[in-house]
Amino acid sequence: MKNKKMLIILVIILLLLVVLAGGVIAALYFTTDTFKSNNELFWKYFLQNEKVSSIISNENYSSQQQFKAQNSYTSDGQLIISSQSGENDPQEINLVTTSRHDINTGRTYADISLVKDNNSILKASYINSGDVYSVMCEDIYPYYIGFRNSNLQELAKKWGATDEQAKILPNNIDFSTINKSLALTDAEKQHIYNTYSNVILQSISKEDYKKLAKELITVNNAQYEANKYELTLSGETLKQMLLNCLMTLQADTDTINSIVSRLGTENSEEATNNILVSIDELISDVQDSTMEESLIITVYVQNGKTIRTEVELTNAAKLTIDLTENSAIFLMESYENDSVETMQENTQMQFIFTKAQGQGVSNTLTIVPDINKPEESILLSISLGNVQNNNMSNSYSLTINDADSVTELTYNTQTASSAQVEEIMELLDSNSVIVNNYPLDQLSAFFESLGPKVQNVITNTLVALTGANQNTVNENQTIEQ
Repeated sequence: MKNKKMLIILVIILLLLVVLAGGVIAALYFTTDTFKSNNELFWKYFLQNEKVSSIISNENYSSQQQFKAQNSYTSDGQLIISSQSGENDPQEINLVTTSRHDINTGRTYADISLVKDNNSILKASYINSGDVYSVMCEDIYPYYIGFRNSNLQELAKKWGATDEQAKILPNNIDFSTINKSLALTDAEKQHIYNTYSNVILQSISKEDYKKLAKELITVNNAQYEANKYELTLSGETLKQMLLNCLMTLQADTDTINSIVSRLGTENSEEATNNILVSIDELISDVQDSTMEESLIITVYVQNGKTIRTEVELTNAAKLTIDLTENSAIFLMESYENDSVETMQENTQMQFIFTKAQGQGVSNTLTIVPDINKPEESILLSISLGNVQNNNMSNSYSLTINDADSVTELTYNTQTASSAQVEEIMELLDSNSVIVNNYPLDQLSAFFESLGPKVQNVITNTLVALTGANQNTVNENQTIEQ
């Protein structure tokens, strides 16, 4: 039901909120567990789940971004895409990339070429010059086509948006600060923790916490005899907790202002009113809902370290998090319905995060959409090298395994600082097509005129890659259409 899904989402958000702020009180729990109450022990070990963030993060990302921000640089890369189905021979596509950035002009150039037998079959390039972002494929059109990242509200109105619709857009998008602007400041984190952890904790009775008998469990193929700490929240307690948090948020101008500041809207008063209306609607939905399921959180501890956490909404869904030194394994289970007899027929999806350090920092994510079909999986790996001698090497890979096929993408890059880079063209109205300058009907006609050229490039590329006859390729494309 809609209300059930909404409550599940809100419960998870609240739990993550506490984990996010967990570091604020972590220092309170470095002493022995002797004489600690069940609720103190539960939260001490539950908050250790914030270790997941350190496993997912990559420390070299910030140092590499700083290196790029402070230097002119050049970069070379190779992207290999291979696929194999059944007993067929593997098919492979090779692409070569180059890029350069001039710190003096702030311009960036990049290109990608499709290569076969060391010959370039197709090439496309990109330039960022000031607030203009553009691409070009000379086989389609011999000039750069792009957009100017300014006066976007006026552009939207020029292309048919109403004043009210245009107001939703920012006047420009600051790509360099999107991540920073979305991140919470330390002061905001502290405020959220102080405000909402108290609301959450005051909604829970001490009788809801329990210390259970030890249990032998298996985590990442190793067996542990673990202590167990459990928190059980009835549906009525959950409902009241959500209402308390939402009503607190209504009066929490600091948090609402933080949200509004990240929306990028010029009309902050209107945005604030919209948020308050949404909160009112959520409160009404929660009040009208019936929450029969209980939330049970069980923490498993061995030698003072949390090794497993289970979060279960009875008869609905369950999340299990297994922690080791360098991995976090998430198992998500959702039951088909509320019938106990069919609970075995559930959906189980697994996410495995791992981290390794050496010449760089490597993070991998393995996704198994259905653990009953382990042969079907997705593996993503990112390795960011250390910045050494003004150089850095990165590698990225994506592997998709199906029942009878496998597709792999690997991309390796080498980046080095440069005292001087080849000049990058400045993009002007006179040497490029900047879409902001044209009405929508004129642009539509322009892009429509490029259609036959695009079709011709696709045909020639397929012929070059496969060695097929051009007429055969055209016939296949006609059939697909």
